[in-house]
Amino acid sequence: MKKQALAFCFLLGLALPAQANQIMRMTAACQQSDIVADFITEQYMEVPFAEGPSVIRLNETKYAEGLGKIYVNPKTGGFSVVMEFPEDDVACILLMGDDFKPAIQGDGA
Repeated sequence: MKKQALAFCFLLGLALPAQANQIMRMTAACQQSDIVADFITEQYMEVPFAEGPSVIRLNETKYAEGLGKIYVNPKTGGFSVVMEFPEDDVACILLMGDDFKPAIQGDGA
């Protein structure tokens, strides 16, 4: 299912050519933080992998600060990137994907 969604997003991206400095409007699935975490961990069996203070650009002049989190399923390679806003008890799924692996393969050279 994730692969089909990613393929659709990719094809949609091909239909809309991006230009330098262009802001692409995107949507994110947002809900109470515990509901998002439960959905990711129960539906996709992903576990928290990494987190850190993050910033996301909302439009040309506005930014939102929160806690970025990466969840990974170590067996399937599925992963999700979430932006959490603890002060509002809201979390948004920014992207989901498959085949999570290190960017540098082998001995790291």
